[in-house]
Amino acid sequence: MSGRHLGRTVVLQTLFEWDFNKKNQSPEKLLEKNLKDFAPNFKEKNFTQSLLGGIIDKINEIDQIIEKYAPEWPIEKITIIDRNILRIGIYELYFSPEVPPKVAIDESIELAKSFGGDSSYRFINGVLGSIYKDITTSVEDINKRLHDINISSNIKEVSVGAVVYRKEGDKIFFVLIKDAIDKWTFPKGKIGLENPNETIKEAIEREVEEETNIKKLNIKKYIDYLDVTVNQPKQPPYRKRILYYLAETGQKDIKYEDSVTVKDAQWFEKDEVEKVLGYKEARSLFKKTLRIMDKIKD
Repeated sequence: MSGRHLGRTVVLQTLFEWDFNKKNQSPEKLLEKNLKDFAPNFKEKNFTQSLLGGIIDKINEIDQIIEKYAPEWPIEKITIIDRNILRIGIYELYFSPEVPPKVAIDESIELAKSFGGDSSYRFINGVLGSIYKDITTSVEDINKRLHDINISSNIKEVSVGAVVYRKEGDKIFFVLIKDAIDKWTFPKGKIGLENPNETIKEAIEREVEEETNIKKLNIKKYIDYLDVTVNQPKQPPYRKRILYYLAETGQKDIKYEDSVTVKDAQWFEKDEVEKVLGYKEARSLFKKTLRIMDKIKD
């Protein structure tokens, strides 16, 4: 058994015990016990701690995703093994960009074959396959289902952003903007700001042009989404979802108007981007972007 597959197996055992006991035990202590009992020589304990901690932290969002993609199966009716395999697979698909999507799905199917019932692997494959199809779908398909993107009831606003790149010989450059708190990030903005019928494509083109003056974009691929909390003076905080897309341009010249939201805009070489990005989530998004770009055939 490979190292990380063993790690996922121990995390599954831990989630099973935690779930079976009505979530009344410390998952961290359960993991420590299970590593000692089942994998005493396991060398990637940080992997299991990160995986378990991430799932526990995102458990409500993960369970909402399960409810969306398996509506005929109330989550409490899904077997404990199957729902926790789904939790592992969904976490790695949505929230762990270091894990290639197909690896996440294949690993979950193997867990289902080893520990689930006779039909578990087909159920797991069906749910995760549908999720994978949706998170890698085209701009046009997502436009048609924009009303269905808010899988979480506390999402009050949808914005769009773009990871924009250009090629110059063998080099690849990415455009970043410096935001209101002097951190480099990717261009983004609210959809439907002036036109309630604005499409995602139109919103991306508008926002990128407003913030960088890049006028021609070839939107290639949906990358991922980020959920953030918005805090405004004298208003209660709310959750916003930002949908990010990969886009190419041939335009080299950029300019910006110094404003509250944009203080600078520059091109950065590929190897510089991760170093200057000001947000952990943006760095994770960029890593996933590079994996997607490696797979795109021009």
